[in-house]
Amino acid sequence: MTIPANATQAGQMEGNGFTPTESQCAAFDALLPLWQEAVNKRHYVSEGYTHPADQVHGHYGKKYARLDIGGSGAFMVEIGTGSIFAIKGYGKVDLKKNVGNAYDPNFDAAVLVRDRFRHGRFTNHPDGSYAKDVL
Repeated sequence: MTIPANATQAGQMEGNGFTPTESQCAAFDALLPLWQEAVNKRHYVSEGYTHPADQVHGHYGKKYARLDIGGSGAFMVEIGTGSIFAIKGYGKVDLKKNVGNAYDPNFDAAVLVRDRFRHGRFTNHPDGSYAKDVL
């Protein structure tokens, strides 16, 4: 993903939105191929599927970057902080499902495959563990 064409300068505020900086764009660019590799490894190679793997891709919005797989939404990344959240529906972020941080150099993209369909509230920790919130 690159800086949106309507941005005049990286990191500039636009109305109620935020344009990502060069380093934030680099983090997204690095995350997508790692996620694609995890999808291929877990769902297609290990289970012997012969059809092509779903392709992952991303889009920038005003406040969030969307991480999609195939034709479906999967996660949203808060551009300002890098926090990755699961979604309630396409374009609707679920703040109670914190998957990790895209700007963390040690973030494991395989977590995106593991947590795509996880139910309930949860927060992943940098060491790979997660805490399930109890109501």
